Amino acid sequence: MLTLLGSSLSLTAMTVTGCGPEEDAPDPAGFELLEPRLDSIAPNALTLGDTVKVLGADFIDSADGTLALLLDGDYVDSAGVSYSFLGEIQLDVINPSVAEFSFEEIFFHPNKDKIGTWTGTATLVNRRPNNDDIMADRERWSDDKTLSLRVEPSIMLSRLRSADNNGCPEVSRATNSDNNIELGFKAIGFGVASPEQPWKVRMSFSSPEVKVRYVIPDAFAFWPITGPLDDSVSTLVSDGSHRVEFDIESGDQVILDPTATARTVRISPPVTIGQDSYSEVVLGMMVAGDAAEGGKTTANFVLEVTADDGRTLRRLVSMDIWSEIELGIWSGAERIVERYEAHAVSGCIPGGEIGRTLSYSESETITQSRSIDIKWNASVSSTLGFQIGISSTNVSGNQGWSQSFGVDISESISSSTSMGQNITVQLLPGYFGMSYRQLERLERVVDVVYHNACGQSGVVGEAQLVNWNFAFDIAQGGECPPPSNLPSPELF
Repeated sequence: MLTLLGSSLSLTAMTVTGCGPEEDAPDPAGFELLEPRLDSIAPNALTLGDTVKVLGADFIDSADGTLALLLDGDYVDSAGVSYSFLGEIQLDVINPSVAEFSFEEIFFHPNKDKIGTWTGTATLVNRRPNNDDIMADRERWSDDKTLSLRVEPSIMLSRLRSADNNGCPEVSRATNSDNNIELGFKAIGFGVASPEQPWKVRMSFSSPEVKVRYVIPDAFAFWPITGPLDDSVSTLVSDGSHRVEFDIESGDQVILDPTATARTVRISPPVTIGQDSYSEVVLGMMVAGDAAEGGKTTANFVLEVTADDGRTLRRLVSMDIWSEIELGIWSGAERIVERYEAHAVSGCIPGGEIGRTLSYSESETITQSRSIDIKWNASVSSTLGFQIGISSTNVSGNQGWSQSFGVDISESISSSTSMGQNITVQLLPGYFGMSYRQLERLERVVDVVYHNACGQSGVVGEAQLVNWNFAFDIAQGGECPPPSNLPSPELF
């Protein structure tokens, strides 16, 4: 995450120097907040989509706090225009000597679309929550290091979202299964294509993570197509790796959206439609594939742009594909909701003059069914556009619920099968024995997470599985019936 100091997203105003804040008291828990050391940033020639490594020492563990890279300097773009840049980047700490961030946008430039070179000072800061002031952090800063970072020609994403939802951000990075995908990109620092100097554009993908359908050229006199595409004029690509290729003769941007524009492409491998083989088709459909059971699938696109003079840009773009509903996994915690009154399930059996051995027995078994209830979070659901009120069977089938709760939810619980151990007591002479059974209502809880078409997610509900348990006892006493040793009924 990038924060521009002094903007609406800024932290407390600061000057990026090597002095750092004043010393404060040691952490009461004995944790020592170290001063990090910055050695280098690699690579120093950046292209969009790169993972940038920050190397040094004494980086704080992510479980203890955060590590940020502070940059203060000037960015001179390819047109020779200089821009002051002061900001910080939140880093992902890999180990005490290595951290990283993803270079997804040219944040040095106000329009984020010009290559150039940034030169200035870089500083690392370890941050840990302050035990004395919860509104502030404790900090340790590294020494300043003078650096130069050069942004090379790159492929900049301009679109990656569901084409079925006009409200999605232009770059969403995630969507739901079966949503049409809109993919757009721009070549930065690469000039522009022209009829005299066309560009060759390639996109590689894998099916079924992306479901693509090709259409016979000139099969339709109009576009877009309304309704399903007939197999007589189109085909769904087979599982495996595929590539489409086409030329552009103007500008520096590409938009792929079969729901809006028909684009003729050369393909590899060729496909058979009807009785004929085709290596040139129209891109008729580009849809997010199916998410894995209870999780997600990642669709990867490899984008390439090759200029007339042989220069090539390449970038890997990933998009997460979720089911609309994701079920959490049961943590293993099961709580008693209600304990019912113990019931006698056998007659009163005397021990006689010499006593006797008595084993648990019941005259009639009972059966309880597991059930699922969902408590919805109306506030989060409204924010994400989720419609409350659907039944649990619409959320997921039995297999999904059973995987989440770790038990077959369609299986009933009977007292006879729950009695997995033999309970035997030795009745004293002159005493009476009686078998008792007690029913307990249990509850397991998992989160219900909703993912909307624009890639936004949130916990919209809590699914509760009602489970059952039976407790058993043989009581004995001098009177008939003897009182049970099982606990009193209780609602928790």
